[in-house]
Amino acid sequence: MNDQVITALISLAGIVITAVITRSNILNELDKRMAVFEERQKEMSKDLQEHNNYAKHIPEIEGDIKLILEKQSVANHRIDDLEKKVG
Repeated sequence: MNDQVITALISLAGIVITAVITRSNILNELDKRMAVFEERQKEMSKDLQEHNNYAKHIPEIEGDIKLILEKQSVANHRIDDLEKKVG
């Protein structure tokens, strides 16, 4: 074979080997980043679920507060009535 053809084939082999190694490195880096992304997504989903649980209970808490305020109002009226009887 001609020296130029041999040199070209060796160069081509070097390019192919370099491309394969580079591709492998890129895929490994992408796998690492994807794992980090998935972990962050899980954490964010957990945080969102906690938030949704709190948001779901807000109407219940508001109802409890309203009931407490009504009871306080009734108690205040009873105190006023007792003070009128005593005074």
